[in-house]
Amino acid sequence: MIGISEPPIRSARIGAELLRREPNRTILGALAAGPMSSGDLCARLMLESDTTLREHLGELERYQAVERRDPVRAHGGEYRLTRGGERLLAIVGLAGAWLSCRPGDALSPESDVAWRAFTALADGWERSLIQHLLLQPSTGADLQTTVPELRKDKIKRMLRRLHGAGLVKPLGRNERMPRWGPTEWTRRAIAVLAAIARWERIHLRGEAEPVAPSDGAIALLAALPLVRPEGEGPSGICAFTVEADAVESAARAMAVWVKAAEGRVTVCSGGPSPPPDAWVRGGVDAWLEAVIGCRLGSLHLGGDLVLAEHLVRGLHEDLFGGFAHRL
Repeated sequence: MIGISEPPIRSARIGAELLRREPNRTILGALAAGPMSSGDLCARLMLESDTTLREHLGELERYQAVERRDPVRAHGGEYRLTRGGERLLAIVGLAGAWLSCRPGDALSPESDVAWRAFTALADGWERSLIQHLLLQPSTGADLQTTVPELRKDKIKRMLRRLHGAGLVKPLGRNERMPRWGPTEWTRRAIAVLAAIARWERIHLRGEAEPVAPSDGAIALLAALPLVRPEGEGPSGICAFTVEADAVESAARAMAVWVKAAEGRVTVCSGGPSPPPDAWVRGGVDAWLEAVIGCRLGSLHLGGDLVLAEHLVRGLHEDLFGGFAHRL
């Protein structure tokens, strides 16, 4: 059985924190047009004072999303996007596409309420509430036991917020003590969280917190049920293993398995699988490259290769579509 790391690993926390702040997103978008001085940026963003702007520029510079050209010149020279900044801006676009696809009540990526939903997602992930609900639908009382660092009233407020955002839903008809579970829209948010985690591993290596095998396995549990090809596909049981990095040898490898029928995932579960027809294993970086970039070369595939490749490529297509080349 998959368990949440103790203490929970805060993967994707830094990138999510950067993106939830509107000035950072606006600055990245403005610099996509070309290098600018802080004064030009201030005018472009129609700000009276550049004090706050400089604070956000400093934060983005610290995390290697922007850099200054000729910093010894008056007014600090010009700022421009780094490769990391370009990728972070692409993640803004990916998050915007996710927000605009909220079922029933789409959110405009330009609206404040949309990014409040993104912030609710980031907070729910950082506090491990979303991970626990992906593993098993739970009541508020259940979550008190599994997330003891959160008080009863805090869990109640967070569930209300996640429900309002469209990230969780009550299951069954017990209105007094409902069991909460993730929505399909939450499962699709794994794309944004995975992209942020990969960005951190590439551009903030040594500063960002690592992705634990349990985080990777929970992400697979969340996303694999989304694999639904339009045509027919292979059938069988496939086992997936997320291995710990060598530098994180204290963490255990985590396993997930699925049963597919004509290409569609019909069963998805954690832990040891029935005798598999195919298997896929690899470290965190290999999984991120395979699912985001559709580069399967670093993963180890065995058994029914058609089934294994179909499922991994299905994850890539369903979660990232046309965004992969920008990330």
